[in-house]
Amino acid sequence: MTQDSQSQRRNYLLAWLGLVGLTCVTTALAFVDLGALGTAAALLIAGVKAAVILVFFMHLWRGPALPRVMAAGAVIWLLILMFLTAADYATRGWIPVPGK
Repeated sequence: MTQDSQSQRRNYLLAWLGLVGLTCVTTALAFVDLGALGTAAALLIAGVKAAVILVFFMHLWRGPALPRVMAAGAVIWLLILMFLTAADYATRGWIPVPGK
């Protein structure tokens, strides 16, 4: 086995162990009452898991520039959509219920 394939196996194993560990943390977090912070913590852990997948399994760390640009564009587009959704939700008025 060459040195490169051994280091690649080691990287995949470390990424897998990290994902399994973060999944265990997410599962344990579900049993702890954190109130509103529970959702934020779960989303933060999910973001870290997504970053691990992007870097290790999609080879965005040292790969060609085009996939990195496309991934960055997708993340920027997702952030724009989330911002627009939050702005729409924040600026809508509540419709009164008739008879109350």
